[in-house]
Amino acid sequence: MPTIDLNDKIQRKQTLLDTEINHETVLMDVQKGEYYGLDDIASAVWQLLAQPTTAAQIITTLIQRYDGEAEIIRRDTLALLQNMAERDLLDLG
Repeated sequence: MPTIDLNDKIQRKQTLLDTEINHETVLMDVQKGEYYGLDDIASAVWQLLAQPTTAAQIITTLIQRYDGEAEIIRRDTLALLQNMAERDLLDLG
């Protein structure tokens, strides 16, 4: 599995369907027949992944947007992005 580095270009996979329900995002991978539910912050990350970006840019945005320790936001965001990559929800490159 690829490892997400801070400066890797990443974007959400365009073949996935998504919708928002009560401030949460639901993703559907029609090809695999799988769906995923994202909480508030994961939904915010998903929105930031609409265009090619880097993990570093996402982390910077989240640090500015949310009240929390920068290192915890960094660690948790990288873990979320890694999980998304392992589930084939991201295009890397």
